[in-house]
Amino acid sequence: MADRRRRFSREFKVEAVRLVVERGVSMAQAARDLGVHANVLRSWVREHRADPQQAFPGVGQQKRDDAEVTQLRREVARLKQERDILKKAAAYFAKGVDVKFGFVAKHRGIWPVEVQCEALGVSRSGFYAWCDRPLSPRARADALLLPTIRASFAASDSTYGVRRMLPEVRAAGHACGRASVARLMRAAGLFARPQRRARPTDTGERPTHQVAPNTLDRDFTCRGAQSEMGGRLHVCLDARGMALRGGRPGSLLAPRRGLGDATSLGITCSMSRSGNVWDNAVMESFFSTLKIERCHRQPYCTRDDARADIFDYIERFYNLTRRHSSLGNQSPIDFERLQAVA
Repeated sequence: MADRRRRFSREFKVEAVRLVVERGVSMAQAARDLGVHANVLRSWVREHRADPQQAFPGVGQQKRDDAEVTQLRREVARLKQERDILKKAAAYFAKGVDVKFGFVAKHRGIWPVEVQCEALGVSRSGFYAWCDRPLSPRARADALLLPTIRASFAASDSTYGVRRMLPEVRAAGHACGRASVARLMRAAGLFARPQRRARPTDTGERPTHQVAPNTLDRDFTCRGAQSEMGGRLHVCLDARGMALRGGRPGSLLAPRRGLGDATSLGITCSMSRSGNVWDNAVMESFFSTLKIERCHRQPYCTRDDARADIFDYIERFYNLTRRHSSLGNQSPIDFERLQAVA
């Protein structure tokens, strides 16, 4: 059986050093007399000379200065934790105790529970009692509803706000109100990009060269399925191409020759006063939605990248599953299905 390593008290080490330093005994002789290795005795002498007061603090103990440094390091580490907690939990201070406990539970794998509770001003015992407490009916309903909201928000490419999210979650079978959806989206940080609104300049004057009456009169009512985009879109393109090939496409506000060609092709023209952009409101609204929900959020390296992404937005999302306010927050597919049944 191997011998255990010898342990020496502070008093023993001090007296061994005194043999060499004060009594003049050689290092080798003192080491033989005390039964220690000469290198060990030499290290004791060096340590005692460096700091006689704090030398040999004992097994597992530190010198006073080292202990103070260690304590300061612990305090600095704790202060850093509290700073990070306060930065992360700034929005939780004005909320109730249950919300704070939820924050502690969510982050206890990152920071100690004791430090979090102290930073948030709640008790540890209260937190552990909260952990053992069963969920309230509202909390259980929120736990079921939130995954559906997250999934629908992701499926909409992060474009749905509360107005479109409400019918989405109701269609998934959840009985909830607008306030609940708004609260959960706000708590989860799910915010749709807001539209940039600016009122156009309107002079109130009719152009002197206006050649078509105001037939549309801002009536954009959807009469039925597929009424927003007909199958004769190529007619407009062909008319535009004819005007360009003729070398006289006309002005943007009153293309006289273009109007004549459009009339012969069965297209009804309509114009209002200058500066009044509302006649084109439907298309301008679509372009605004396209830019906000997709184009302004995607960096395009080439025209082909832009064309493919816009095609994906229009054909896969906008024309199929996106909920439109003009259709009563229904998707085009659901709207056409209801029209067919009616």
